[in-house]
Amino acid sequence: SNAYVLEGSQETMRFNKFNDPALTAFYDLSWGMYNDVGADIPVQLLSTRPTSLTNDKTEVIFFPISFQVDLETSLRISAPPGFKWDVDQNAFFRRTNGTLEDWPRLPTILNQNQMVFNALSLKGNTQYGFRALCDVPDFNPVNSANSFFIEFGYKSNVIQQRRFANVVEAPSIAALTNAEVYSSTNLVNYADNRIEFAVQTVTTLTANTGIVVKGSDLTTGFTFTCPDTLVALPESAPFPTDLICVYQVASDGAPQITLKVNNINM
Repeated sequence: SNAYVLEGSQETMRFNKFNDPALTAFYDLSWGMYNDVGADIPVQLLSTRPTSLTNDKTEVIFFPISFQVDLETSLRISAPPGFKWDVDQNAFFRRTNGTLEDWPRLPTILNQNQMVFNALSLKGNTQYGFRALCDVPDFNPVNSANSFFIEFGYKSNVIQQRRFANVVEAPSIAALTNAEVYSSTNLVNYADNRIEFAVQTVTTLTANTGIVVKGSDLTTGFTFTCPDTLVALPESAPFPTDLICVYQVASDGAPQITLKVNNINM
């Protein structure tokens, strides 16, 4: 550094924020370099709906995986924080998408979101693929990368044996985000108050689906009137021209607004 002051960190910058403190090997503590980027390995989630809503896990498919030569290596797959691999060995499927060769071995699950294979023997010119079950979080991570990290040779400290790594962006979770509510005034019994609702969607809404905005016991007493024509905020995508707005008082006394999609998708 030629005696210049440098910015630094008192501790190692962790690769995985959920790393178990008992895991102290060099490859568990921080980021590492790889010899090559390698061929892209597609990652497919069969569902992006949160497990907390579906009470079910989703399958994640890694396919195709192939190499031109026989390979002795290790593999670590780190899912975005919030995803949790199923530790049940029956939740891992060693073939997928018509592959004829079994994936060589079952994984070990570490830190909930990491699937590791400490040693693999892979045949050259052979197409592999596998599937694994995992929990889907309520939302994508906001303080870390929303990506799957696939690292072949992660256990080696020799760069030539650290074969390659891929970073595959994870899809958006099918959940509402960035919800905001604004009102023009908080005066009691103000007759012409305007309330703005904003929310970001991921899934396209089709006929007979929609969005329900429901209050709580703290909003009992609020009454709303649906306008003849729904007006989108300036920064909003336009509403379908046949979108239906319905206001009602829910069974628990809370106000409820339903936006129902008719024939034009939203």
